[in-house]
Amino acid sequence: MAMDDAPQWIWQQPNWPALSWDSDVLAARLREVAQLQGRLLGKLEHATKEADVASTRHIKDMLEKNCIAQLEGGGRSTRYDLCWP
Repeated sequence: MAMDDAPQWIWQQPNWPALSWDSDVLAARLREVAQLQGRLLGKLEHATKEADVASTRHIKDMLEKNCIAQLEGGGRSTRYDLCWP
């Protein structure tokens, strides 16, 4: 059966609900998925770091231009207020 002809949902399998599988084939696919998941998480971590750097740069720029003002407090819960003309 070609990939295009493969059932999309588990309940569409011809032997549903009495499913069977080859443990060796399943283990190989699970290892492949785990490796791809690791790559995806690595890319996500990289993108998140870049976004943090960009957002920090934008906040500093808006503070310098007096578009926003930092409210009391700080750390991870820093709050800002808009500066109206």
